[in-house]
Formats: sequence, C-alpha cells, structure tokens
Amino acid sequence: MTTLEKKWFAIGCAEVVLSIYEAKYPDNKAPREAIEAAKDYLNDKCTIEFLKEKRSAAAYAAAAAADSKKVSYKDALLVFMKNFVEASVENNIEA
Repeated sequence: MTTLEKKWFAIGCAEVVLSIYEAKYPDNKAPREAIEAAKDYLNDKCTIEFLKEKRSAAAYAAAAAADSKKVSYKDALLVFMKNFVEASVENNIEA
C-alpha cells in the first residue's frame, strides 16, 4: 500500500467507528469534522492548519470521552482510531 492509500484506509477505519461515538455524543460533531477535514486535506481542499484545528477539537472530544469515570471499549477504540488517523495524515504529509 502506498502512503496515500494508507491515509485513505485510516480515514475509512475512522468512519466505520464514528457512529459509535455519535450515538453516545450526538451533539459533538468534532470527530466527524476532523475526518472530513482529513479527506479535504488529501483532496487539496483545505490547509494543514485547518486540518490541525479540526483534529485538535476531535482530540479534545476523545480525551473527554476517555476521561469519563468509566471508559468503555468503544470509547477506547475511538481514541485509538483518532490517533491512527492523526498519525497517518501527519506523517509523510506530502501525498
């Protein structure tokens, strides 16, 4: 797989688990917006600065979920997927 293919795969994985987060936190759109920003970045539709802004908001949302008194497997998976997408887009940014 090329680096670009890995980035798109990571985004696809995040989209698969996104519904889990949204079911628990329906009013928080930060993870969805971060995924959309990652796609836009790979399609040259936004800047890396915009992507980082959206990613930071998603990281805050994931941290809030993980900091709750009882971290579920699903929430831990969401944090993992967020970090996976973040790393795949951040590393080798030149696609």
